[in-house]
Amino acid sequence: TLLIHEGVKAEEEFEKSGKVPDPESTDNPEFKIVLTIIRDGLKTDAHKYRKMKERLVGVSEETTTGVKRLYQMQESGTLLFPAINVNDSVTKSK
Repeated sequence: TLLIHEGVKAEEEFEKSGKVPDPESTDNPEFKIVLTIIRDGLKTDAHKYRKMKERLVGVSEETTTGVKRLYQMQESGTLLFPAINVNDSVTKSK
């Protein structure tokens, strides 16, 4: 989910300004990898993540951090597709 959201944002910025994501702009080693994947992907398909977004029906999230991020995106109007909090789902076995 994070990869697609960041990918869409990077594609839109690339289209406007020609800028690509800079993995060195963060100290978070995992986010560096995300930005590297997006940066390298822009070289071959500058619409990859927007195409993925259009095909998505929705996503599910289980981790507390992931769910919190999705709620923040929903509140700010930046969530690109429907998301389900697995922990609040009636199908989760207890």
